Amino acid sequence: MPSPINLDQTSLLSSSGAKNRNNDDEDLQLSGMPKHDQQMLIHELIHDVPLMDITPEIKTLMTHVMRRLRNIGTKAEVVEDLLMRMIREEDARPRFRVYHGLYGIAIDAWAKQQDNRDKVENTEATIETKLAPAERAENIFKLMHMRSQDDSTTARPSLHILNVVLHGWANSRHLEFAPKRAEGLLDWSSAALGLEPDIQLHKRIPCLWATWDGS
Repeated sequence: MPSPINLDQTSLLSSSGAKNRNNDDEDLQLSGMPKHDQQMLIHELIHDVPLMDITPEIKTLMTHVMRRLRNIGTKAEVVEDLLMRMIREEDARPRFRVYHGLYGIAIDAWAKQQDNRDKVENTEATIETKLAPAERAENIFKLMHMRSQDDSTTARPSLHILNVVLHGWANSRHLEFAPKRAEGLLDWSSAALGLEPDIQLHKRIPCLWATWDGS
């Protein structure tokens, strides 16, 4: 059995080490930690830390893990799970805050997630049951807005994070609905949040429509 992982030891995280983005099994570089123990650490952070017990050290460790995983392209769901664990902590502890950047990390992870839509049969049933990575990013963005409406002290959506979500749609392979979803998010964010994306994203929306297959 591996030795218990001390969640307070943020020094376990290595600040160096290149990631192989073509390897689905590549998680993150931890100093001297075997892959099995890396997986155990992530599982403990999400499932085994008791509610009300996320210390500043554990929060720092969770944040580092999220940052490491977001660029891999296949680990967005793990990053989202870590975010949701911290959101549960925020709900239980009024003084615990999930800051703006943590939502941004999870949204960025989904925006960068490898989209294998072209490898899946293009059917209406598939479209309805399989969420596109950009849709997962948009859902987190809207969750952030909903929570800020319920509690004015929580993190609020920003123009930067909106741009990240829209980039996700702009890079999506779900061409049968990506243009409509990007344009709809653009309109909703302008009307509901008063957010206007940068000029480069305004230019990307017509490009999306140009590639639309009419499905």
